Amino acid sequence: MEAIVQALQTAGVFVVGLLARGGLVLAVLALLALPVMLVAGVLGAVESVRRRQLGLRDVGGLLFRPGLWYAPTHTWLARRPGGSVVVGLDDLAQQEFKTALQLSSAIDDVDGTVAVLLNDSGLKYLSTDLWNGSE
Repeated sequence: MEAIVQALQTAGVFVVGLLARGGLVLAVLALLALPVMLVAGVLGAVESVRRRQLGLRDVGGLLFRPGLWYAPTHTWLARRPGGSVVVGLDDLAQQEFKTALQLSSAIDDVDGTVAVLLNDSGLKYLSTDLWNGSE
């Protein structure tokens, strides 16, 4: 009987030792994860401030900025002082391309329709009717 009690005590000490070591491992992992979570929180706050300063609004998971003219072709136009116009891609198009696009040419047609040729790794996308005068 004494042998059984000793075996149970040994097994109990072993299990308690394993639990204590597991607790120490979890505590160390929590301490290591704390700075990572802190940095992620700071980066999220910085991104939130940046979006607010740019006036970006989240609509259905996509970012839009008031004051731009958006087209069904996922492009936008913004007027700049002096009459120049800036062409860009909306959030959905940026998520789809995932690479930098280069604006190769812009043509102003007689009737005011704008055509922009975009290059992405040699492929050409023709975007017409970018700006119909409405927001």
